[in-house]
Parts: sequence; C-alpha cells; structure tokens
Amino acid sequence: MEQNFKVEFLPEAQEFLEHLDDKPRSKIYYNIRKSQVVND
Repeated sequence: MEQNFKVEFLPEAQEFLEHLDDKPRSKIYYNIRKSQVVND
C-alpha cells in the first residue's frame, strides 16, 4: 500500500514511546501506520 504521508517523531515523543509497555506501544504504532494508508 502507498503511504499518504510520512510520520517523523520528535525526540520527546520517541522517548515517551520507549518508556511504554510493549502492548500500548504496539497499538500506537499500529494506529499510526494504519492512518498513513487508510482514508476514513
């Protein structure tokens, strides 16, 4: 699938995500990737 846009994380956001547990982090990444390819 083609991406509609590219996501770049700020260092603070990256640090925040690194401190999350695996399950919530995975869900956030899943939703970000989904938003890049799906038009609602």
